[in-house]
Amino acid sequence: MSEKSSQTTEELILKTAINISSLHGLEGLTIGQLANAMSMSKSGVFAYFGSKEQMQLNILDKVVEIFIEEVIHPARTAQSYMLIWNYCDRWLGYIERDVFPGGCFVLSAASEFIGHSGIVHDKVVKINQDWVTSLGNAVQQAIDNAQLSPELDVEQLVFELNALTIGANWAYKTLSNQQATQLARRAIWQRLNDFTITDDALPPN
Repeated sequence: MSEKSSQTTEELILKTAINISSLHGLEGLTIGQLANAMSMSKSGVFAYFGSKEQMQLNILDKVVEIFIEEVIHPARTAQSYMLIWNYCDRWLGYIERDVFPGGCFVLSAASEFIGHSGIVHDKVVKINQDWVTSLGNAVQQAIDNAQLSPELDVEQLVFELNALTIGANWAYKTLSNQQATQLARRAIWQRLNDFTITDDALPPN
């Protein structure tokens, strides 16, 4: 098997694994289930991962790669105040586009691995913490650039913004509330505007 075809097969396996585990959970996905979906032998699929734990880690790595392409890189075309907005807007957009059939993959994994221990749990926690840190850095940058009030509590605002996006994901997927993402955007605009100290920093309505 050539390197190119091997990489293509691995990408297809990971894509299938992500789609299945997005709906049924990382723990719910088995080598056998993935082999059936790929019309491959268990040993053929196992050869790409070596263990279920490694399969879960590889899936998370690919999910993060997709998230960066869908949210982080496009958002970073802006700076300071608008970077905060772009992060939240792109995050909500990736929910609306059904990038993962089960909604935000990392949020689902976080709920699934609550109370667990081990390398997969630690990786899920780090992915979520990296997102919160990115939001916090964007808020602090906007304060430093005199676009947001220096009086605001960075940790509090980041908590609220993150909670709004998480709530939108839950309502959009669990309750099939198609307005959830727009409601979240409206609330995010309002929270940012509450602390804006420059007129040119206001996001579009």
